Amino acid sequence: MTELKPGDRVEWDSSGGHSVGKVVEKVTKPTAIKGHKVAASPENPEFVVESDKGGKAAHKPEALKKSTAKAAGKPKAGAKPKAADKPKAAAEPKAGAKPKAAAKSKAK
Repeated sequence: MTELKPGDRVEWDSSGGHSVGKVVEKVTKPTAIKGHKVAASPENPEFVVESDKGGKAAHKPEALKKSTAKAAGKPKAGAKPKAADKPKAAAEPKAGAKPKAAAKSKAK
């Protein structure tokens, strides 16, 4: 695998499912993240990653794969929303159309 560096987009699988994010830093000495021990060393480095959902964790290089997925995020200030981002309006019934409940007749 090519060497990862801060800012690289990566993806990984964890107990919470598949995640995508970016490399924050390479760790080469023991440390802790969110109360969890990270047993990193120069011979066995780990990478601190931040998921697009905001969580941080450390992973071994073999658990990470470079990703081509773009970062999920907020649109830039002043950017116009795309059609897919706009809320969809409820369909208006056609003039003269009967409500669905009234259109069905019960046969006895």
